[in-house]
Amino acid sequence: MSEILTLPIGMISISGGTQSRVALHQETVDDYAEVIRLGGELPAVVVFNDGESSGMWLADGFHRFHAHRAAGAAEIVCDVRAGSQRDAILFSAGANVAHGLRRTNDDKRRAVSILLGDEEWSKWSDREIARVCGVGNKFVGDVRASVCVPNTDESPVRVVVRNGTTYEQNTANIGKAKAAAPAPVSSAAAAQSPETASASPMPGTAKPTPAPVQPEPMDVEPAQHVVTEIDALREQVAELSESLRATLADNEMMGRVFDADDQLKAAMDEAARQKAIAVNAERTLAAKSGEFIERAKAVTYWQRRAEKAEKQLARLETAA
Repeated sequence: MSEILTLPIGMISISGGTQSRVALHQETVDDYAEVIRLGGELPAVVVFNDGESSGMWLADGFHRFHAHRAAGAAEIVCDVRAGSQRDAILFSAGANVAHGLRRTNDDKRRAVSILLGDEEWSKWSDREIARVCGVGNKFVGDVRASVCVPNTDESPVRVVVRNGTTYEQNTANIGKAKAAAPAPVSSAAAAQSPETASASPMPGTAKPTPAPVQPEPMDVEPAQHVVTEIDALREQVAELSESLRATLADNEMMGRVFDADDQLKAAMDEAARQKAIAVNAERTLAAKSGEFIERAKAVTYWQRRAEKAEKQLARLETAA
């Protein structure tokens, strides 16, 4: 549940590690600040309120926040949500997926690294972290491989969220192939072996009755290995399906980003047009004011000439 409020900028904290971008784009801040100076409105920033006096954590809208500061604004419109600093960090990891300035690959890597560096969130599956951060499963796997040091004592248990259900999964056997069992020796090959040849009866002697062949016990380990491989393949198929879904979602969201950018550009163009109209109106007013003053001076000049002529006419009439 959230509430739209206008808050003083000084109430909002931006130093709690809730910024998931590598750096701010100063040109974007300047563009937003110009919109604010011209009276335009920007979308509300998202903050999480933990109920304490210093608990207004900015989670989304850092460019808009700094633009308000640059424009000299004392207040900013906020989408206030109940939550802690950790809630703000988790929200920030997936912010700007569908709006605002498009994230770079470094921005995405930083967001994923923040979750992988956390004791609790690092236990999540690659698919869950990818969902939160708005990236692909393979991207998370590559980042995990680059930032996590292999540790044989590390528990292979991962927290997995699937179809709305959260459970723990042992990933120790996923991706591991079991060594193949040696091929059984055929009866024909055994007959040609040196041991068999030395045990052959001499010519003219009775052929001994062969001992009955005992069936070998069935090895259940390969069956269990097959089951493990099937589970691993199912997990890989599920991850590929999720990666495809995330890719399609990224494409759709990119369309929304372009639409949002077009709308912002249109708003800025309209603001610039209105500013040009205002400047032209001021110039026209100044010109008209100057013209009025000149005409007023001319009227005063001719009034004085008329008064002087009337006086001269009166003197002439008196003299006559």
